[in-house]
Amino acid sequence: LRTLTREKALATVNQILELNPKDPYGFVVRGKIWNDLEQYDKALEDFETAARLDPKDATAWYLKSLHWLRKGDLDRSIADIERVTALAPESWMGPYHRGELLLAREQWSEAAAALDDVARRFPKLAEAHSALGRALVRSGRLEEGRKAYRQAIEIGAVNAWPWVDLAAMAEGQERIDIATE
Repeated sequence: LRTLTREKALATVNQILELNPKDPYGFVVRGKIWNDLEQYDKALEDFETAARLDPKDATAWYLKSLHWLRKGDLDRSIADIERVTALAPESWMGPYHRGELLLAREQWSEAAAALDDVARRFPKLAEAHSALGRALVRSGRLEEGRKAYRQAIEIGAVNAWPWVDLAAMAEGQERIDIATE
């Protein structure tokens, strides 16, 4: 599908779904294409269909959760993420995004607890340490937040939160030594 245009890919997946309308993976793929085409309601509809056809498909539930988040429905997003966590407990996706959703709700302490668990279970996941740092800083636990941000940077943070918050915390101070604790 990579070499096809999105529209051609969509036509191909539609043909596949005509032949096998009970294929949950086909609905996941088509939902991703709809998402790329910014047809978010259609994407959500396909992810819901995939989850209905295969209630044990963690990917469908995960993608549904992201779309509920995009629509601003945090309760539905969290419910779907809880399902992902139950279906794939070995995966970081469910617990990490649950922590992110708690951050979105400004439930700092709950987010910190959830993200601390993720960072401990998946110590190489820079995003978890970054989000943990954000939760800790927002809950007033600045030193712990600095430590989590430093870990994210050390691992190779993929977002700017550690840098932004560390710079803001350093304002008025001589300097923050990021390389040491």
